[in-house]
Amino acid sequence: MGGWRAWRGGGWRAGVAMIVLATLVILITGFVCLIVAISGVNGESAVFEGSCGSAAAVDWGLHAVVNVFVVVLVGGANYAFQVLSSPTREEVEAVHQRGGWLDIGIPSLRNLRRIEGGRALLAVVLLATAVFTQIMYNAVIFVSQTAPDYKAAIVNEAFLRGAAFSNDISNDSTGFSRPDLLSIQQRAVRGELVRLPTLACIDQLSAAFETEYSAVLLISNLDTLSLPQKSGGIVTNLINGLAPEGPSILYCLAQPAPAPTCEVNLNAPLLGTVALLNSIALVATAALLFKRPSSFRPLATLGDAIASFLEDPDPTTQGACLLSKTDIWRGRWPLEAAKYWVPQTHYWFRSVSLPRWIGTFLLWALSTSLTAAGLGYSTSLSRSNQLTPFGTTSAHALLPLPRNTPPAAAALLASLPQLLLALLYLATNALLTTYHLSHESSLFATGPARPLRVSSSAARAVGVQHSSLHLTLPRALSGLLMAFFAGLAFVLRQSCFAVAVRLVDVPVSRNALPVDSDDGDGVGGLVVVALGLSGVGLLVLLAALVVLALGVLGLGLRRAPPAGLVNGEMLGNPMVLPAGSCSAVISARCHPLAREKGLERKPVMWGVVREGSGFDASHCAFTAGRAGAVGAGRNYA
Repeated sequence: MGGWRAWRGGGWRAGVAMIVLATLVILITGFVCLIVAISGVNGESAVFEGSCGSAAAVDWGLHAVVNVFVVVLVGGANYAFQVLSSPTREEVEAVHQRGGWLDIGIPSLRNLRRIEGGRALLAVVLLATAVFTQIMYNAVIFVSQTAPDYKAAIVNEAFLRGAAFSNDISNDSTGFSRPDLLSIQQRAVRGELVRLPTLACIDQLSAAFETEYSAVLLISNLDTLSLPQKSGGIVTNLINGLAPEGPSILYCLAQPAPAPTCEVNLNAPLLGTVALLNSIALVATAALLFKRPSSFRPLATLGDAIASFLEDPDPTTQGACLLSKTDIWRGRWPLEAAKYWVPQTHYWFRSVSLPRWIGTFLLWALSTSLTAAGLGYSTSLSRSNQLTPFGTTSAHALLPLPRNTPPAAAALLASLPQLLLALLYLATNALLTTYHLSHESSLFATGPARPLRVSSSAARAVGVQHSSLHLTLPRALSGLLMAFFAGLAFVLRQSCFAVAVRLVDVPVSRNALPVDSDDGDGVGGLVVVALGLSGVGLLVLLAALVVLALGVLGLGLRRAPPAGLVNGEMLGNPMVLPAGSCSAVISARCHPLAREKGLERKPVMWGVVREGSGFDASHCAFTAGRAGAVGAGRNYA
């Protein structure tokens, strides 16, 4: 139980314990919902049934909660992944001896090939379950609605004056029963029907489904119609898309339909899958707490690495106090001669390596391109080129799916873009973490001396070391990023979603009740299953992605505090980390003078600790005293 006791003093174990607790709460909530869903028919349970406006509010509320759960799971998995992928001192030494290096202080896929295999596997499983949970969770809840199985007939104006029609017209061939025809004729005579212009009528009835009207009369100006089933001035024909070259239609008369009803459904199989993924994440995260502090001491923060290298300097980086990542890439490590410092203003964006920038940009560009394409497609399908409201779609702006597609499958398909969003969160988090790693390093060159921020518990911290719950990215920024992506996930869910419509037969007679239409097709009465696109939602999502890019780039334009001496002025900072984290670069900074012992326990700063005379090189390192500023034009070793 030593692992459980260790987290109480803070550090990464306390952070992991909080994640375990949050995951457990989410898992219990999921199991309760699963029991409710299992009680339904075909693994689906309606948690709400009523007006579509109220159903939309319930759906919004549930998905807001779901996406808070999701971002907590993904953010927690990223935290645990960073701990798991952080190398131990032994792993760093083994890699350094082969001329390689490892990432420190950031989530690192690169490290997975060089750390202990079981830990690497656990890290991959944890991150994968969190990412797929985001997809599954957003597909668990979907909305279905009713729509009238409307009837339509083409008539001439004689019918509107009460002309008789044949008794031979049957319901199968016309869509109207004789009582319905008599009833709608009487209402037409009394002027009780809604009059629609021809174009509006055709547009209304040519959509995938119709919700406003249950019966429509198309008034023709022809006295004699060459259509089947004509008698007494009436010709009936169920409409399956109207073509402009059809009979000449003057206008339409329509009977309003009862307001549609909507259901908010839970899908048990998907919810069960989510519960399984959450259980795996819970076990994988909890396993970290049982790792003994004596056997697993990850260099999870910059302070961890500095403390380790100050306590036991790494001989592979001796005499290379200004070693850079570029030197390593170009094969100049170990350095064979002293190095001159070249001062330059360091912007935060230079702390990120080019491959990381490219990867993040590609994810952002793909997300933005798909959003813009969806927005353009949605707008092009609209007859008036207007944006559909947030969270809803037009019956015209649908991406149809095969008729026998289960609604849960459509919901899962609509949730696939959440994968890109999860990956973009992880990439953005890593990028911002790299910003702050370099910034934290740069502060040691500016003075005054500061204690090392380590990830071990307060009980294991030594001297004035500060035990930190967060690893590198400050908690305020991490929380803001999580909240922003929770909002993005919610907006995405309201921008691309499953549309499931069940037709009901609405008799024309006033005292008849709607009943489910049974045409022998569909799934449980569902005859329209499609993907819906919300124009306003996609526009909001596109704007949010642009804001994200501007925010990341704007933060990247911050400058590192100046700490180098150039002609009597402070310029540049020798402790920044261009191109990102590198264990060898950090190690090279940590070779103090022999007389300074126990620096890892004291407040320290970094700078010139020994000035060379003549052609002798000066030396830079950490010190508990006062360090001089690195100067341009001098060489250091």
